[in-house]
Amino acid sequence: GGLADARNFGFAKVEGEYCAFIDSDDEIEPTFVEKLLVCAQEFDTDITLCLVQIISGATGEKLRETPALKAGFENRAFNYKEIRGVLFQNTVGVWNKLFRTEFLKQNKIQFIKGLQFEDFPFYAETMVKAERLGFVPEALHKYSYLRPGSVTAKRSGEYLDLVKGMKHAKATLEKAGCYEELKASFLDYKWERLLSAYVMIHTDFKEQMSEAMRIELASDSADMKKLGKQIKFGG
Repeated sequence: GGLADARNFGFAKVEGEYCAFIDSDDEIEPTFVEKLLVCAQEFDTDITLCLVQIISGATGEKLRETPALKAGFENRAFNYKEIRGVLFQNTVGVWNKLFRTEFLKQNKIQFIKGLQFEDFPFYAETMVKAERLGFVPEALHKYSYLRPGSVTAKRSGEYLDLVKGMKHAKATLEKAGCYEELKASFLDYKWERLLSAYVMIHTDFKEQMSEAMRIELASDSADMKKLGKQIKFGG
């Protein structure tokens, strides 16, 4: 059924107070759960996150580390409003986070079945609905980037799902009534990600990707103009 379906199936079996979603090709430090759990319990958080090391899937070399939040966030609970300017500039995956099980169940949050790159809509919904967030300023998760055989490395038409994922995420933010305040951060992430996908995607799918992006750009053009942003791609 795909990764989203597998995660939903697994989550339905969860009985513990907290849960995490770890991809099979990534690594976590031995203290990953322990340190996130300590933070979650101390500050009574719905979601607790840590930094991520980005590792080359081909060589195992450390490429970079995700940007940290401002100093002081590790010592208290906070919510998305306090980090709205960088909400989508941090890691938008689910694998560097510990979730309170009841929080996900009460809000009926699930991954979108059949959607590739399903993390982003889930991230957007959970982060804005969480009343209390926690942060551990350590890189306890290692993300394997462009691992041979992964969706990102295959450069296939599955990249087209990025556009669908962005639509789902935007709809979620609009329904939650917070799209306007998060618009700048959201659009920065959206177009950085889509342009990267346009460069990466195989030539066979580039025209289809380009057309999907042009439709999205037409939808975003007024907001982009107000924010002083300009996007160019293709020939």
